[in-house]
Amino acid sequence: MGILMSRLPGMIMRRGSTSIAAAAPQQQLSSMVGNLKLRGRGDEISDLMLKLGCHDNMFGHTNEEENNEKVTAIRSSRVATDSTVRLNCITGVTGSGKTTLVQTLLQDQNVRKHFDHHIYWVSVSGSLDDKKRLADEILKAMELAVPPYYEWDPLRSHLRGCIEKKKFLLILDDVREDVDNVTWDQELKPCLDAAAPGSKILVTTKYRNVAEKMVSSSEDVIHLGQLSVDDSWLLLCDIALQSRTEDQIRDFERVGRQLAEGCLGVPFAINTLGCTLSHKGTIQEWEAELESGYWTRNSEEEELKAPPLLTSNDPSTADLRGFFKFCGFLPYDYEVDKVVLIKLWMTAKQRFLDGKDGDQMEMEMKGEEYFDTLVMLSFLQGYERGGVDDQKKRRYKFYSPLHALAKSEAGKESRCIEEDRTSPCPAVLKCSRKTLHLTLIFKDDNVDSIPPTVYQENKLQVLKFVKSSRRWNPLMIPPDVFRQFIHLRALDMSYTGLHDLSPEIDKLTQLRYLNLSGSKFSTLPDTVCNLEYLETLILNDCEELTRLPQKMGNLTKSRHIELQNTPKLLYFPEGFGRLTDLRTLTKFVIASSSSNGAKIEELKDLNLLEGHLEIRGLKRVKSGSDALKAELVRKTHLQSLCLDFDCDQEQTPEAIKVMEIVLEALGPFPKMRKNVEVRNYLGSKALVSA
Repeated sequence: MGILMSRLPGMIMRRGSTSIAAAAPQQQLSSMVGNLKLRGRGDEISDLMLKLGCHDNMFGHTNEEENNEKVTAIRSSRVATDSTVRLNCITGVTGSGKTTLVQTLLQDQNVRKHFDHHIYWVSVSGSLDDKKRLADEILKAMELAVPPYYEWDPLRSHLRGCIEKKKFLLILDDVREDVDNVTWDQELKPCLDAAAPGSKILVTTKYRNVAEKMVSSSEDVIHLGQLSVDDSWLLLCDIALQSRTEDQIRDFERVGRQLAEGCLGVPFAINTLGCTLSHKGTIQEWEAELESGYWTRNSEEEELKAPPLLTSNDPSTADLRGFFKFCGFLPYDYEVDKVVLIKLWMTAKQRFLDGKDGDQMEMEMKGEEYFDTLVMLSFLQGYERGGVDDQKKRRYKFYSPLHALAKSEAGKESRCIEEDRTSPCPAVLKCSRKTLHLTLIFKDDNVDSIPPTVYQENKLQVLKFVKSSRRWNPLMIPPDVFRQFIHLRALDMSYTGLHDLSPEIDKLTQLRYLNLSGSKFSTLPDTVCNLEYLETLILNDCEELTRLPQKMGNLTKSRHIELQNTPKLLYFPEGFGRLTDLRTLTKFVIASSSSNGAKIEELKDLNLLEGHLEIRGLKRVKSGSDALKAELVRKTHLQSLCLDFDCDQEQTPEAIKVMEIVLEALGPFPKMRKNVEVRNYLGSKALVSA
């Protein structure tokens, strides 16, 4: 099973509640994490904060006597375990809100301060028995490099050394399978026990037996039971009746309470119901939902119902269902980047995002609309993690019950297959001629090449490779492999250790999306520029990359080029300015006047750029008039800008004067006043911001 990680420094989440007329229980809690709302968990939040050693004032709990009693009980239970990191478990059935409760807890400033913002999130989504992978993901969550150790003993020593005497909160989310006592108690837990006093581990699991094996006392387990009928109704109002007045809410209360009660206090079921009812504006439509019996659960542990929007045959939601099924080709524990997933959707043969009936909405905007709908339906659940240049990025993971439905709905069309020596891929692929979207996961250390039977899947449109560890052997691509995939529209070979890209890449004549992030090559073959339909090229973390192909200007349909963390890239090729459809360009490197590379004026017509742009090599711009040719003031869709002069040594007064003139000519940037960074600049004059 895979593991998904994130670090949560200074986590910020939106909070909100809806004012309603119904009588509320005396102690109320309403909060919102991303698109998931939380109701009726005030006692659990209070108890958990005390167990973590934090003050309980997040939601106004002021019963000091009661809190003191709890603190005394907690301290007395720690007497024999001061030398170990305390572990607490949150249990509850699928959909009870375990992850949402923890994310709500992390909103509190006291929690963040208590752990000095050292809060690390590892989404286990399976068993803890894969100790090497868990150790890797903890190190990644701490934003530390994963060492090239294949054996457990040196990896364990390294992990222990990184953790030693550090105070942190580690969340192990969604531990699904039985825990081997030897693996956890004798190998993993002792590493974590090296942390500083006050460190905590928080585990979420739906299995009580898992919790019982991991904790030292039953008092360390918090079980999330059913919500009360009142809280269920309030939660339903939060989602389905957000814009209604109190009088209107009263009109819906009778039928709404009956519908909410049928969900048996399971928050996910209520959330799904609420999303459905939010599109139904009359009491008669609510009564029809009640009479259908679809939302009535027979037991708390009954399988969760899928949102009808994702399963109905309504033609108006066909595109949304297409997106939903498309996601079935990704692993359920995959870390989803919203922007990347939208780009992949754009490559699908069906062209889900094409404008229809004269609709000229931008493809990316339409993709964002569908993505947000899947978030609303809880198919995708968001969390924060650190990003490039310490900027937080929001990532998403699939909600596993709905992801299983996506795979089922997709059938053979979208598949995710693991390749190792014990479960050979060829036998699995032999009967899947209808596969259009495929992810192939390499789990075995010794598997380093593409199984020949994948070549037979010549109808593939989307192909993604995943290696479970970046320490393993690089992926080997035979030179003629690309001739087999004449229908391929998206190819993702990111972080497979690729050392070389064959010139035969241009045989993929329909390719729209190419992700080579984390590759080890220093150059790309010039034949990449023959991919006339290429829209997205991603080369992040290609740390050895020194140059781009000379004819990049031929890729006139390009909309997104990403080059984050490419420190050895010397300059951009001449003619790059012809890519006027570009929406994303994370880096632009100016060539010297004596070379044939791109000068700053190549930026002149790239006026559709959005997001962040880093411009490097500004010391090579020789005058203010040259700087003006970039017309940066016309890049009104940019949200942030980095201006890097690349000066790492002393310069003459004349050269410094030119830098000051160039910097002044580049501005002003009134819309980005607080989001413009100037690096390696030796001048004394500041950037004009308005």
